[in-house]
Amino acid sequence: MLRSVGSARVKKLNRCFMQQNVGKQDSFGVMQESFVRQAVNAGIVTEILYVSDCPIPFEKKTQVTPEVMEFITFGKETSIAAICRRTKVPLPSGDMHRILMLDHVIFPTNIGRIFYVAYSFGIDAIYVSEEDDMDYYKWKITESSHGTSFYLPVIPTSLPEKVRELREQGFYCVGTSLHDAVPLSEVPSADKMVFVVGNERDGVSEEVLRETDVRCRIEMENYDSLNVSIATGIVLYHFRR
Repeated sequence: MLRSVGSARVKKLNRCFMQQNVGKQDSFGVMQESFVRQAVNAGIVTEILYVSDCPIPFEKKTQVTPEVMEFITFGKETSIAAICRRTKVPLPSGDMHRILMLDHVIFPTNIGRIFYVAYSFGIDAIYVSEEDDMDYYKWKITESSHGTSFYLPVIPTSLPEKVRELREQGFYCVGTSLHDAVPLSEVPSADKMVFVVGNERDGVSEEVLRETDVRCRIEMENYDSLNVSIATGIVLYHFRR
């Protein structure tokens, strides 16, 4: 059992939960039973830490005192946590049919919610702008995605080039926009589709929109825009396979 918050081992575990360190090391921490289970299912857990009875079967697990758990997780109310390895989820081995692109979406909570609806509605892969300085293992992303971020391939790339490449491969590319856009209900469905959503303030860049097959907007009353995660959910549900 780990008892001392001053031990070198406990301090090392604590660094795995320190958000500013997440992108600088190979390991990161998750907490709360539901998220730990998701991480175990994804095969990325290297060690489970628990206060009393461990509810999750796992080979390598270490009991800690409540004080140590509180120290490791920066005061979060949890009796179980896990140390996970950073790993890239591979692209599906078969044909992809639904792809999502995030053009400079910057708020971790929005990103996590987008991951949640993407996983729920059958997105095969998510491409993000290679210019974005975002660590997708942040706790806020994990939490708001309900752990689904562990299962989704997230690939940084040049979005305009990737849209052109996917169109050449037969994908029908849909960009979301409030300007010069057709209603969502008038956009035809296709076997292979790409959906592009954009920055919380500026939306999808014109550079990316120029490469798409169509610009679409969600028909609304009283307002003209939605939070990007809500809009993404509507679009992905509309075109679910």
